[in-house]
Amino acid sequence: LLGNGAFQFTVVGQSNRTYAVEFSTNLSTWTNLTSVTLTNTTSTVTDNSATNSKTRFYRLRASP
Repeated sequence: LLGNGAFQFTVVGQSNRTYAVEFSTNLSTWTNLTSVTLTNTTSTVTDNSATNSKTRFYRLRASP
């Protein structure tokens, strides 16, 4: 958690692959946050809209 209330985390996956980063407040409905193409096996993602929710879950989904 950053000082401004945003949430920052590291995603891990295969290099040279694009992933969708999604979030949910209930584990049933998922919303796209961003997409990231990993040049290495890790990347940092910041969710600036996390300040609006008490609870958020995140998942990384490989894009076709």
